[in-house]
Amino acid sequence: MKAIVLDVDDTSLATWNYEIFSNWAFNPATNATFVTEQRFPAVPGMLAMVTKAAQRGYAIFFLTGRPASQEAATLGNLTSDGVGEDAGYPSRPR
Repeated sequence: MKAIVLDVDDTSLATWNYEIFSNWAFNPATNATFVTEQRFPAVPGMLAMVTKAAQRGYAIFFLTGRPASQEAATLGNLTSDGVGEDAGYPSRPR
């Protein structure tokens, strides 16, 4: 099976807005708010690349160091669940 593996933060989803908000000082509580409210847009160019890969039959895998408690929000942010920022990544190969 052909596949690509992508990291979530700053590879697939841009966290620049959180870095500015937090003045580059990571705080688990405020970061969790950004994650659960799905505030991260797609990294420019990545959505097109991943969509093209999916259309060519590649399986898409995302890796993250985020805790399991943030899985649903992370998946919602990556795809299109209508909450917060929908990055629009394909949820399965096409």
